[in-house]
Amino acid sequence: MTPAVERRARWNKSCAEATARGAQIESDPRFLEWIEKWITGEIEMATVRERYLVLLGSRTSSPVALTVATFFDEIYDEVPEIAGLSARAHQERHDTTEAVGAAWA
Repeated sequence: MTPAVERRARWNKSCAEATARGAQIESDPRFLEWIEKWITGEIEMATVRERYLVLLGSRTSSPVALTVATFFDEIYDEVPEIAGLSARAHQERHDTTEAVGAAWA
């Protein structure tokens, strides 16, 4: 599976899960364009997040804090490309998730 196909699958899964919980999905065309650019590899997720926070800030009279919890933040932590993290193999991510789950059990 190509990186673009994997990213689109992750985006679609995140949207479906959020919709199932009743969360609103961002529909601003600018945001959706940035997501498409991330999917195709033109920009990094960190760039999408930065732009989105500016967009959110433009909608209010006060600046948006970087810690604001949004639907976008739910997928932010799941994307290995952000925050300077190197991409890891699926099995390595799975093993890490299992180890973290076991530690919390």
